[in-house]
Amino acid sequence: MKKKLLTISAALAAFTLGLGLITVKNNNASIEVEAATHNQHLENFDPYSYSGSYYNGIDSNSLTYGINGSLRTSLTELIEPEAWYTYSGSGANTLSTQLQYADEDPTNSNNMIYFYSRDSVKKNAASSWNREHVWPKSLSGGNFVESKAGTDILHLRPTYNTVNSTRSSLLMGDTGKSSAYYYDGMLCGYKTSGMFEPLDCIKGDVAREYMYLWVAYRSIYNSKPLNILNVIENYDTLLKWHTDDKPDVLEGNRNDYSETSKQKNRNPFVDHPEYAWMVFGDLASASAKQECMETYPADGTPAKTLASISISGQATKKSYMAGDTFDPTGLTVTGHYDDSSTKEIAVSNCVWTPNPLVEGITSVTCTYSGKSATYSGITVSAAHEHTFSNEYSSDATYHWYAATCGHDVVKGKERHSFKDEVTPATEQSGGYTTHTCKTCGYTYVDGQTQPLTLVRILVVDNKSDTGYKIGEELDLTVTAVYNDNSQVVITDYTVEGFNKNKAGDQSVIVFYGGRGTVVPITVLPGEGGDEEGPDKPDQPDKSEKEKRGCNGSITASLSITAFSALIGLVFIFSKKRK
Repeated sequence: MKKKLLTISAALAAFTLGLGLITVKNNNASIEVEAATHNQHLENFDPYSYSGSYYNGIDSNSLTYGINGSLRTSLTELIEPEAWYTYSGSGANTLSTQLQYADEDPTNSNNMIYFYSRDSVKKNAASSWNREHVWPKSLSGGNFVESKAGTDILHLRPTYNTVNSTRSSLLMGDTGKSSAYYYDGMLCGYKTSGMFEPLDCIKGDVAREYMYLWVAYRSIYNSKPLNILNVIENYDTLLKWHTDDKPDVLEGNRNDYSETSKQKNRNPFVDHPEYAWMVFGDLASASAKQECMETYPADGTPAKTLASISISGQATKKSYMAGDTFDPTGLTVTGHYDDSSTKEIAVSNCVWTPNPLVEGITSVTCTYSGKSATYSGITVSAAHEHTFSNEYSSDATYHWYAATCGHDVVKGKERHSFKDEVTPATEQSGGYTTHTCKTCGYTYVDGQTQPLTLVRILVVDNKSDTGYKIGEELDLTVTAVYNDNSQVVITDYTVEGFNKNKAGDQSVIVFYGGRGTVVPITVLPGEGGDEEGPDKPDQPDKSEKEKRGCNGSITASLSITAFSALIGLVFIFSKKRK
């Protein structure tokens, strides 16, 4: 009897444990291991440089650059994975095992490095951590399921469950380090309602993974190409993060592990960081590309570090009104490097502040690549108001004119510069000078006009209702939207991912001014074309429905434990009745 009671007690305990585990699962909670270096971030490990033979067939000096250049196409062919690991389950052939070794702590082989928190945690088979899709599945255009890029060992990283959920599918970008996010006392980044900024020692890893995925899967996802601007705010940020946070030993080890794994490939932007500006540089600003080029020279010479900058010469223009933009003509900006060399920096690559100019200041500052220098000797007076009458030119059309202030302003869809065709001052009231100009009637106040910047592009597919026939060209209307809400129809945009000879649904990317947007296109079957539609993505394992979390998070399904305990309990009581 005592033995039966003990058996029943054990079964009840197991049953209670099972119910408790079910409750944990249903409440989306998880048990997370404590970091070995709790509340301590591991900053970048030793710098990494590659000396292997994986890229011997690629000579970047003889190939063309750009996202459609021969360098990029050669890289796509080289680094496309040969096979992938399994997303779900446990065992040697799954990511829950493989990531423990791909992300092994270079200083402690018993531990692994968690992403975002950047701390060292004892290895364990994914019962307490998430397999983080750094490029979220929901932002992949439907490409990422638990296969291919969604299980790429050079893509997924281990994270705390809670940290992964907090990062969610937010756009990566610079928040100005506002709204710091902590997990269990550890700083894990910065989070606003629409943006996530990782730690500085993580930013380069993020940028290089995005560039790798875009290049490696260019052919695989040809019908629905990935769009980097879905996951990071702009190409300047992409290159800047890559430039400021250089590859380290952890990333190099991950590449080595991947090359010896079933994938048999490497991330080229870790091994050859100069490939970043060679492939993506033209999509970023001139200053971001230049800084990346200087940090990662094309000729393979050791990168040099900018130590300081200096300004010499005299500015041609010294008198301004509040609201004007500083004109650096006449000045020379020189970069001084840690190897004692110097190089002239284009004044247009400086970020001049304040911008616009403020009344009463006598100096401006040039900032370039984190270094600053100040130029003094300017004067900035109060702004004037210019009122332009409703007079038109003889042919009754709108023309470009300019007033003495020399600013560009936008009225509706018409851009007007006021500089020359103005009457002398006709009145003076309250310190403001009134001018008359031949234009459509506009009151302009110096100091209130901000420089025009492109905010986004709008794309309308004029055949979205009817679809395209095989061989038919795109019929798009692309509109640039600026920060003053003005809109201008543009024609010099570029398009990627459109195959007019392949029937089916396609995701076309339209680029203009460093901005991009994805447009769904349908090409109808017809004679003379490939009537097969695009490949359907692999479906996730059914067991994935039992898992919790965003972007590939995992919490072990525990219902089997409770079910087993219940069966045992029924069996014991049935024996007792006999």
